[in-house]
Amino acid sequence: MSEPTTGLKLVRSGETQEPRSRFQQWLDGSKERLGVAGSPAADLLTALLQMELAEPLQKTLAENLEPFGVGLEPAVAKDRYGKSERSYTRAVGKGIDLALLQIPESIVADGNNVGLVATIGHAFEGRTVRIFSPGADAGDRGLREMLRDWKGLHDIDAHFVPSRDVRDLEDGTYGADKILEVEDKLKRIADADAGAAPAAPAAADRGRVFISYSSKDKDWLNRLMEQLQPLLREDAFSVWNDQKIPKGRKWGDEIEQELEAATAAVLLVSPSFLASNFVHEMELPPLVERAEKEKDFPILWVYLSASNFEGTPISGYEAAHKPLVPLDGLSLPEQNRVLKEVSQAIKRVVTGEDD
Repeated sequence: MSEPTTGLKLVRSGETQEPRSRFQQWLDGSKERLGVAGSPAADLLTALLQMELAEPLQKTLAENLEPFGVGLEPAVAKDRYGKSERSYTRAVGKGIDLALLQIPESIVADGNNVGLVATIGHAFEGRTVRIFSPGADAGDRGLREMLRDWKGLHDIDAHFVPSRDVRDLEDGTYGADKILEVEDKLKRIADADAGAAPAAPAAADRGRVFISYSSKDKDWLNRLMEQLQPLLREDAFSVWNDQKIPKGRKWGDEIEQELEAATAAVLLVSPSFLASNFVHEMELPPLVERAEKEKDFPILWVYLSASNFEGTPISGYEAAHKPLVPLDGLSLPEQNRVLKEVSQAIKRVVTGEDD
């Protein structure tokens, strides 16, 4: 007797039908809502759930990263609210933590499909991501724009790795550290392990302030910089924020270098600031560690909007203004007055006028 041809799986007596996971049910629902069930786009959605590197590439990268003390391992990232899980390959060790994603060439090269990739940004908030696509030597303009949006919306440091770079890796022209754009960081780690003296910070004869903020609070940053500008002309100290990173430079490496060069830090505290994974994982820890180890490394903070800072390391440091009232609850003239006081407090602390 032949099997039925209805397209349904026949469940015989005594057999149990394999339950569909919540994740698979969500995926099927997404396909139906998008109207792509049974279409090539449905296959692309599935591919964005299984983004671990293929075996040949994974093996080549593992062999090249091993001398640096960096290994590869399977990992899973959950979307916001845990609605779906996305498998990928993680490169971790020696201060390196990268999410390595392999996505189809039909997405990378076709701007009409890039929107599918944009939806996975929530799963990698605050991470450093490298995207591979076998056969693709260049990404569509839409992909490049999406990666810039990831930086602004999700604090993701993401780059596309062309297939030509992978070929250079395979033939030994370049190492994995170069194509993953982590060679500078690995070199600094190696120098530190070897006991090499760290490079002198820029403008070593002056105080240098690192401003940590959320990109969503850029307007507040600009207003504070306006108040600081007359004081900066005195050349007694300098101020750095990520808007000063030149185009084309590796912003993650630039931020790390400035964290090391800073002699003081200012935090612009708001709900967006406290919610930022990048701030929480990449900026606050080294700043707090330095403040704990170095008596002369001050941290000041500015209370932009009502937020749950209590219970965070921030609550242990002095605010740059008193009374401690969120600035966005003040009138414009009062905001300007407080920002002026903040700028003067920064100067006093950094130049030692408080001593």
